[in-house]
Amino acid sequence: MGFGKKVLITLLLVGVAAYVTQRCLFGSGAKENAFDFTADYYWGRQTIPKDGKFPADDTKIRPFKVEFKPNMIDDLKQRLANTRYTESLPDTAFHYGFPGEQLKKVVDHWLHKFDFNQSLKELNKFPHFVTQIEGIDIHFIHIKPKQPKDALILVHGWPGSVYEYYKLIPLLADDYELIVPSIPGYGFSEQAHKKGLHAGHVSRLFVKLMRRLGHGLQKKGDETTKFIYHGGDWGSVIGHWMTLSFPDDVKAAYLPMLARKITTRTLPKILLAHIAPSLMYEDEREIAFDRGCVNNWFVGLMEESGYLHLQATKPETIGALLADSPSGLAAYILEKFSYWVDTDYINRPDGGLTQKFTLDELLTNVLIYWMNNNAGYSTRMYKETVPFILSKAFTPPKIPKQVKLGYTLYPREVYSQLPRYMVNEMAENLVYYSIADRGSHFASFEEPELVEKELRAFFKALDKSDNVHSKL
Repeated sequence: MGFGKKVLITLLLVGVAAYVTQRCLFGSGAKENAFDFTADYYWGRQTIPKDGKFPADDTKIRPFKVEFKPNMIDDLKQRLANTRYTESLPDTAFHYGFPGEQLKKVVDHWLHKFDFNQSLKELNKFPHFVTQIEGIDIHFIHIKPKQPKDALILVHGWPGSVYEYYKLIPLLADDYELIVPSIPGYGFSEQAHKKGLHAGHVSRLFVKLMRRLGHGLQKKGDETTKFIYHGGDWGSVIGHWMTLSFPDDVKAAYLPMLARKITTRTLPKILLAHIAPSLMYEDEREIAFDRGCVNNWFVGLMEESGYLHLQATKPETIGALLADSPSGLAAYILEKFSYWVDTDYINRPDGGLTQKFTLDELLTNVLIYWMNNNAGYSTRMYKETVPFILSKAFTPPKIPKQVKLGYTLYPREVYSQLPRYMVNEMAENLVYYSIADRGSHFASFEEPELVEKELRAFFKALDKSDNVHSKL
């Protein structure tokens, strides 16, 4: 079958699936208020009174210090020493997942070479804080220079943490006020004690955090307090939904992982882009990335979404396994830091893990999950969010005009390689679009200098658009 026929069949199947989903799940289109997450809630341990009045938060901002207690480290080392391994099949590299032979090397490094004191010192090199929002403690890093140009919130995803931004923070800290929070149930933030906390609710929690720090909508019509948002993975989803619920708080959003928007309205444009690319693409590189993305969509969905199905349906089951075995947790997380950095690493016996990171860096991120026992809590985000997307909000509306959008196509991003016309379908005010020459799903962790360059180019585009608007 020729290339053109494969593309057309793939697109038609995607279109039919999108049409059936749209009609069956929500009739003629997504509900208009599906992305309104402005209503307050309470996620703490207390029982919500029958009168519905939520317990009051302790709004104090408290200093926080990362700690590894000696008994926790001793327990970790004992579990690592007792690890049981599977025998790897010959010539399979990472095609079967994280091989036992490679896991032995990772565990040996963690057990005998990893410097826990140095890791702890590294994690505490920035100022940490916690504050209670909607009944749970939200952790965040906060750095404020004397004369910041803007406030910028950086939000991580799974299986990452605030540590993803540790190499990017120093590159921006002299010019921007930086707020780097842990998602509830991740890192050092408390998990929800009530069911239902999906990415949309997290967007509200983080808006409340920014308001508590003096940013966002302090009073009606005040443009000076708006903040800029950047996030990857869940951070992009949270940021996207934040722009829809709280457009008056967000000045601009840089979201390099946007989900492809396929509806009965966008399908004709997608078909036209593949039949007559010169009419839709502004850069020849977009054609190659977009066609590759569409052609590999079904294959990638089957090969790389097993974790998503499991976490979106049975998070407590996988959580029990990850909470009991540090070596299993390392294998589960580090496998993503192989394939999601470069899909070709699946062919390497070592998964290419140390091509972009050191084992100490990778294990520090895993250690954050282990020491806080939140590997299971973090997977709940999928259970709460994915069914919501499928049942109520499969197709989000456009990001409103008052929020300026920036997007970079990172060539090894496994989930989002969108051409400009597709990003334009998702926002009313796209002010920055770029195609990078490198970078992956973990771009900020992998290529901090490149992400800094992209962010600063986005900031310049914001200034330029502001100047044009003021002249009008």
